[in-house]
Amino acid sequence: MTYQHNPQTYLNGYISMMRNMFVISSVALATMAFSNRFKKFEIVIKIIGTVVMGYAILYGYTSAKNFSNYITFLEGKKELDNVYELQLPEWKNWITLTYIYMVLLMIVIVIIFFRKIIKL
Repeated sequence: MTYQHNPQTYLNGYISMMRNMFVISSVALATMAFSNRFKKFEIVIKIIGTVVMGYAILYGYTSAKNFSNYITFLEGKKELDNVYELQLPEWKNWITLTYIYMVLLMIVIVIIFFRKIIKL
């Protein structure tokens, strides 16, 4: 079947969004790591880093949801090329990996929030 869109392009875009999520969360962790250099604003910098980490989670969730919707769209096609029928379960694994990473980020946020911001 000929598409007006290229499913491989959607996958490439999704992988790029995952990479962006990794970079954003790395920037957030780096921000929190050097926050102790700002004695007067240490808590503010950590809060900013935590908010950026939350943004990375939101970004990852949005990209995973959008790609999941696209996969659902492809699954609804009656004449899907065999190559895509084989790839769809694999593409779902990418979404699962994104969710796992987001859970890890949430755990990091909770630890940082309680240990560094509230100082429990």
